Amino acid sequence: MLPRLSETCSYKVTKFGGLKETILGGEGLVTEITGPGDVHIQTKNMKEFVDWLWILIGPRVQSKAR
Repeated sequence: MLPRLSETCSYKVTKFGGLKETILGGEGLVTEITGPGDVHIQTKNMKEFVDWLWILIGPRVQSKAR
């Protein structure tokens, strides 16, 4: 889920580390927020996040393994 920002804020999501760090460490994506304003963030539990992430990347990972 993306953060909810004031109109005076902007954000950029970047990758930090590799695929292994993203899935196993939970620290693979970084959100950079700039500007004055309010930021509201809602988190998910880790299992739900990994299940959602696997839906997105699973088919690509499996097709490369063949």
